[in-house]
Amino acid sequence: MKKKVILVIEDDVMMQNLVRLILKNTDVIFYQAYTVPQAHELFTEHKNEITHIYVDGCVPGNSLNTLDLVREIRPEFKGKIFAMSSRPDFNEILVEAGCDRDIQKRDLKDIPDH
Repeated sequence: MKKKVILVIEDDVMMQNLVRLILKNTDVIFYQAYTVPQAHELFTEHKNEITHIYVDGCVPGNSLNTLDLVREIRPEFKGKIFAMSSRPDFNEILVEAGCDRDIQKRDLKDIPDH
């Protein structure tokens, strides 16, 4: 089975710390982005190894500012992209833009393949 390499795009430091805690004893490699420019940079640098992307809707702030990023990377990224905003309406928009589906942040430990 191919090693899972994930990019987590989330501005909440506590959530990123939780991700680190959840994944620290797994064989998953993960990159963490706190801003859209940082996410773009990490994606560009590691796109050939990343298998999953988890994207919050608002990074940072309260507006849906990751939408353009999802639209930009979806055509070239063949892995799974999961919308994980705490706002269901933002998740719905992100799925329409190219995310495969939405996921609850607490479910990061169970990295789905579908």
